[in-house]
Amino acid sequence: MRFTQTEIEQLTYHCRAELSNELSETLKWRWDDRFSAMLSEFAQNRSDGVIASLRERFPHEWDKKSIRFMPSELKMQLGDLSKLSKEQRLFTLPADENAPAIVAIWWPWGHGGTYSLRVRLLDETYQYVEAANEPQGLLDRIRQLFA
Repeated sequence: MRFTQTEIEQLTYHCRAELSNELSETLKWRWDDRFSAMLSEFAQNRSDGVIASLRERFPHEWDKKSIRFMPSELKMQLGDLSKLSKEQRLFTLPADENAPAIVAIWWPWGHGGTYSLRVRLLDETYQYVEAANEPQGLLDRIRQLFA
């Protein structure tokens, strides 16, 4: 990882502050050494507002089904984080001239009463290609009908 804890805290501050502002409440954030990310944990009753805010802020959302269409360079960077369970989600934002690429990791806990949200920087940006996300063959089209 090329970013220090201080850089991650500073470079994700704007994103984290916007999430709190949109929710009209403050999410409590702390450093998570395990994932080199900023971590917030909250109750299930706040999850709808948080996920709606994530969907407004991040242009790309990945779940267990759509992860197979994730750009390979992004999958490589995320490693095991790209292996999602049923309710887990990844939200990604490519880099721009002012900020590096960011990933938000949405993890409901097993009991369903608590959610974790981690925000971290990606070492490299990624190229999102819309056509790559469309089913290619007959079997893919049939699968999408039943998805």
